[in-house]
Amino acid sequence: MKSLNLFILTAVAAAVFAGSQTALTIYNDNLGVVKEVRDIEFEKGTSRVEFTDVAETIDPTSVSFRPMEDAEISLLEQNYEYDLVDPYKLLEKYIGKKITLFVQRDENVAPLRDEYELLAFKGNDFVVRSRTGIHILNRDLIKGVRFGEEHGDMLTKPTLVWLADSDKDQTLPCQVAYMVSRISWKANYSMILSDSEKQMEFSGWVTIDNKSGKDFKNAKIKLIAGDVKQEQPQTNRRMEQLYAAASKDSGSGFKEKAFQDFHLYTLGRKSTVNNKQVKQIRFIENVKNVDIDKTYKLSSQIMNTSKHENNPSINFEFVNSEENAMGMPLPEGLIRAFKEDKEDGSLEFVGESGIKHTPKDEKVKVQTGKAFDIVGEFKTVKADVRNARVKEFLKEAVIRNHKDEDCIVEVDFKYPAGYSNCRVYDNNLDYEKPEAGIIRFEVPVKSNDETKITFEAQISR
Repeated sequence: MKSLNLFILTAVAAAVFAGSQTALTIYNDNLGVVKEVRDIEFEKGTSRVEFTDVAETIDPTSVSFRPMEDAEISLLEQNYEYDLVDPYKLLEKYIGKKITLFVQRDENVAPLRDEYELLAFKGNDFVVRSRTGIHILNRDLIKGVRFGEEHGDMLTKPTLVWLADSDKDQTLPCQVAYMVSRISWKANYSMILSDSEKQMEFSGWVTIDNKSGKDFKNAKIKLIAGDVKQEQPQTNRRMEQLYAAASKDSGSGFKEKAFQDFHLYTLGRKSTVNNKQVKQIRFIENVKNVDIDKTYKLSSQIMNTSKHENNPSINFEFVNSEENAMGMPLPEGLIRAFKEDKEDGSLEFVGESGIKHTPKDEKVKVQTGKAFDIVGEFKTVKADVRNARVKEFLKEAVIRNHKDEDCIVEVDFKYPAGYSNCRVYDNNLDYEKPEAGIIRFEVPVKSNDETKITFEAQISR
């Protein structure tokens, strides 16, 4: 009888395909669609077919199967087998069966003369039966185990097992598509500020994080930006839309286009994304001379009567338009800001901020930190509560600029949404109301100087 040595444990499921083409579409929210074309062998009549090496995180209810040529083939049943072989599972399968044990003899490892029936194993002990009786053997004494060929349907990789019906023996290219989880992508952007901080250089990378349990070798890669609604179970129409995104041909470079209500990015070359790998791919080349505005922002609550100080946030804003050298949809991601140190020419990191999905022609806002040399001091000179519906405040704020250059600070005073009216009077600087609940002052402050804001406000319900 043939046997399998398990000094190093190996087991191989029957190979049923000769070639493979892989396409992978990745979504932002831990979702991917895999589409593979493989040559699969079918036997005439009803037979078992193993489609091996699928992702561990496959949704087996999402599998789509289609022969690429006209053929009388149908799938009658499908099982997803993910109970993969390991030493303990193999021993479990051989309880009640014959095994051969190997022990150390002098400098060699040799088999014991008798075959043993494995009755049980636990901890460091084997319970076996030989022709002389039942024995308990310590595992430390055993250097190897040999199993017979009848080892059942053991698999080394996650596998779809089909019961297929074919009108003849044939090998056909077949397309199999399915959904996986634990794979996602995000965008990472870089903005390099000019010396004046009135322009920047912009670039972008895609970061793919694959924890799906499968290597995708030499695959066509597509990315979909947007919030895709998922339900359990997936509807057939939803799966058809996802598979359609996975199947369109690639162009050259990272090509972007609108797809349904989302945006589809196609990599024009094939790439490999391994399991447990973070891969980065450039998708926006360096875009230079992008105009950008810088503002400092402070805020305080009108009803906050305690004295307090804040440093303003540093904010950059640019228009994502073709006129501003941009004009491409920007997927949700992280923007990191850098500026060159003129003394040695090195780029220094000056802050980062997340952005949401941003269509073209929209403004992009990036907050990079707080200004060290600018301070806002707020206090309430007088507070008068007329009744439960009306309150009056005399507010004062001093903005101090310790920088060697003039600046403008945007100062917001906020009041609760429950108060629908706010009347401002006796103000020493002009203000505006950009939106409900906010009074805004644009405060110019000269270098190494300060500017005071004073006003009275009456808020009412």
